[in-house]
Amino acid sequence: MSPTTYTPPLPGLTADGNLDTIINWGAGADSTAYLAKMLTAPRAHGIDLDRTAVLYMATGSEWPETRLLADEFMIPLLRENGVRFVQLARNGHLQADGFTILDDSRHPEQLVARGPWTLWDDQ
Repeated sequence: MSPTTYTPPLPGLTADGNLDTIINWGAGADSTAYLAKMLTAPRAHGIDLDRTAVLYMATGSEWPETRLLADEFMIPLLRENGVRFVQLARNGHLQADGFTILDDSRHPEQLVARGPWTLWDDQ
């Protein structure tokens, strides 16, 4: 299997009838605008928030302002809408090291800043 087709198994994130939309949130301006649009007008975009999960990969290097703004605006929006928010982090440099699920909740409290491995560890 090539690296571009690798899909790590994550509990409950399969096409098994319980989940039909996964949104990858990178915490930048574009993905934040997209996520806010989906959360504030889901029906206009054919999104069922009960069948949606938002994934965030903690890189360990988000700007402090990014974390503050996420905690002030986006986390409450996710919580108010009861959207499943899964925060992940890599365990190491290699694919084989796998991932850690830092938080998996429909009532998130904050953006997790880092996990066991960061992008800076790779530099």
